Formats: sequence, structure tokens, C-alpha cells
Amino acid sequence: MAVRISNPCSGEVAFRQGLPVRRKGRGTGILSIVHSVKSNGGDVEFSAENGVFTVRILLKTQKYT
Repeated sequence: MAVRISNPCSGEVAFRQGLPVRRKGRGTGILSIVHSVKSNGGDVEFSAENGVFTVRILLKTQKYT
């Protein structure tokens, strides 16, 4: 299953080791997202281009027979 979520963002988003770095405050739970996706065998990618912040999540799905 593939999930893509995009939101407008103002200013530049800094990244460290592929993860967005928060500027101030409590953040949005990026590490929780990464942990949840990875613990379920998935992959996650964050990007910010042209005023749009995007997270892409790939999760394995089970076949039911």
C-alpha cells in the first residue's frame, strides 16, 4: 500500500539524515511515524519542494486466501 500526504509549507525545511528537523515547539511526531512504518516492514520518505512538504509511505500488505 502506498500513501502520500502533502501540505503547503512556508519557508525552507531543513533535513538531517533524511528527516525534517523541527525549528521550535514539540514537532509533529516524525520519529513516531518512522518507527511505526519501519516496525511494520515499510519505508518512509520526506521531502519539501516548491512550498510543498510531502511524506511518502510504503507498507507491505498481506494476501488473504
